[in-house]
Amino acid sequence: MKKLTSLLIMFVIGISLANATTVNAIAAKKIAEDFFKQVLPQDLSVATLTYIELSANGEPVYYVFNVNEGHVVVAAADDVLPIISYSTEGKFIAPTTKAIVVTIDKWAANSWATQSSKG
Repeated sequence: MKKLTSLLIMFVIGISLANATTVNAIAAKKIAEDFFKQVLPQDLSVATLTYIELSANGEPVYYVFNVNEGHVVVAAADDVLPIISYSTEGKFIAPTTKAIVVTIDKWAANSWATQSSKG
């Protein structure tokens, strides 16, 4: 009985992951603002879209929003944790070289590899 239950749970999780969709910039902005309201409950200005990382096929991988004096990086896929990173200090400046965002790019490559294997 335990094996059947485990298989059923794995099947349900697999189906839900296979139905992942791309988060658009408007939804990502709402996620960023809601997150910053929890992190810094004082006065919150509007999140401003600063950067979008695109995959090789032109799909968004993550969005970066400047909020107050900080920034937040939001995943563009709904099957992963939405907040990749954030800082309450220092506005995000779009990278001029890939070396600046190596860590995020590694995460993005892993995220898209996972999504590609599902479809």
